[in-house]
Amino acid sequence: MRRREFVSTMCVGGLATFGLPVVRFAHVRQSGRFVFVLLRGGFDGLAAVVPIGDAAYGATRGPLAFDRADVIPMNDTFALAPGLAPLKEFWDRGELAVLHAMAIPYRTRSHFDGQAILDCGAALTRPFAPAFRERLLGVIGGRGPVAEVERELTELHAEAVGDLLAAAAIAPAEVAVVGFHGQTILHAPERGLTWQIGDGALLAALTGIDVVNDFRSRDVAAGGQGAPLVPLYHAAMTGGLTRPLAVLNIGGVANVTWIGAGAGGDRLLAFDTGPGNALLDDWALRHTGRPLDADGALARAGRADPAVLAALLADGYFDRPAPKSLDRDHFDPGPVAGLAAADGAATLVAFTAAAVARAVELFPAPPERWLVAGGGRRNPALMAALAERLAAPVAAVEAVGWDGDALEAQAFAYLAVRSLAGLPLTLPETTGVAQPTTGGRLHRRLAQARAGAGGA
Repeated sequence: MRRREFVSTMCVGGLATFGLPVVRFAHVRQSGRFVFVLLRGGFDGLAAVVPIGDAAYGATRGPLAFDRADVIPMNDTFALAPGLAPLKEFWDRGELAVLHAMAIPYRTRSHFDGQAILDCGAALTRPFAPAFRERLLGVIGGRGPVAEVERELTELHAEAVGDLLAAAAIAPAEVAVVGFHGQTILHAPERGLTWQIGDGALLAALTGIDVVNDFRSRDVAAGGQGAPLVPLYHAAMTGGLTRPLAVLNIGGVANVTWIGAGAGGDRLLAFDTGPGNALLDDWALRHTGRPLDADGALARAGRADPAVLAALLADGYFDRPAPKSLDRDHFDPGPVAGLAAADGAATLVAFTAAAVARAVELFPAPPERWLVAGGGRRNPALMAALAERLAAPVAAVEAVGWDGDALEAQAFAYLAVRSLAGLPLTLPETTGVAQPTTGGRLHRRLAQARAGAGGA
């Protein structure tokens, strides 16, 4: 029986919707039983009747589970949620009975509102094979066999999704949506352009899960920078941390989210600080044949060149107000070209750190701490350079219990849920867009299959 049918059948003379807390209640005596209730919200039955006798309750509900100390026990089998405390007296007088209780073994889409972070689940990190990485770099800027590389990129993501679900013992039907950013190959918001490759419809067909992609284009079309996209997730994750603080993500480009306390909630400011790992990775590949400077060994063996560093920091980007964003290949590495391999790496590390230090000038107030995410947090030379140049403590995000390798993937899952709910993905303070703007494009998991069947 559907929930609405159950309610209309059992609650004679009453009005009922399920959720918390109790708004008001009335009782109707029928064969000595109490039938209720008007509640506010959209939770399922487990938000009203808590199965304290079921050992699996806490394990399957995770952070959604009520603490046993907070509920109102009725017997050894079940309890009422804290918001239903006024009903206890009716139970004690024999006027209340639980007629039906429903449990579900996993968290469904209804539990996620695109605002609060309830839990972070299993994660999988899989680096690209060197040959594919080379093909991917070959289409940066929109040149070369873009369609071919896009398909391969999408298929690799589908394989990763399948492997993650298998490892976590999760069926595709249990997953509400995949957030699929893809790979940026061109980002020029000043020209109204941003291009991420990755076929959302194909990924939905391959995984059997709805997919949201194309997170940036609506913001750029509305006059925003289209980046960074993760600040709202950073803010949600830092709810219990002292403000102001800064979350620095060092990917190919580095971006920062400044989070401060405001009268009506968090104050945010976000922008790309400057180079991240891209220049250093390209330098390492050119001089060592490896795609990155592992453990910062090359940079630690050299010394930064002050004159070259000054030339790099003279780029006009650093004089622009925030919010602002960068393309991966914005900075000209020419000034470094004449340096030895180790000195060049040391100078590029100093460039990234100095650019971050310059960003502090744009903050409303100095942060009390820095949390560092992205691949750059694994480079000891870069982390040491940041600690030297920044006035507040610097630590990897693992210091507060986050999974730094999974953080961006989690962020795009979060943004996908916000997209489905029509909530903003970007704000004037994060991308410079004129007003809070949603985004993303939904691809249903059966859309491609239906199209194929229709054409047969």
